[in-house]
Amino acid sequence: MDPEKTLTAVARSPFPREGDRIFRYASLASGLDIVRKALSQQEIATIQSTRIEQGQIHLTTLLARASGKWISSDWPVCA
Repeated sequence: MDPEKTLTAVARSPFPREGDRIFRYASLASGLDIVRKALSQQEIATIQSTRIEQGQIHLTTLLARASGKWISSDWPVCA
């Protein structure tokens, strides 16, 4: 299932002979809703947290099953 494209953006052309480009896109929230629904049907919960380490922000994502099994990943996001 694809998220509904409810938002519109305009990309202005730097060239006078080219017109602006208009496109539709889905919000991040609508995509996350679909992912969360699919995960919950498999009894998988998502937990996310952030921390600052040596001046850099890290995002930790944990996927946990109802059975007690889990997996996590940690990614540096930005300074």
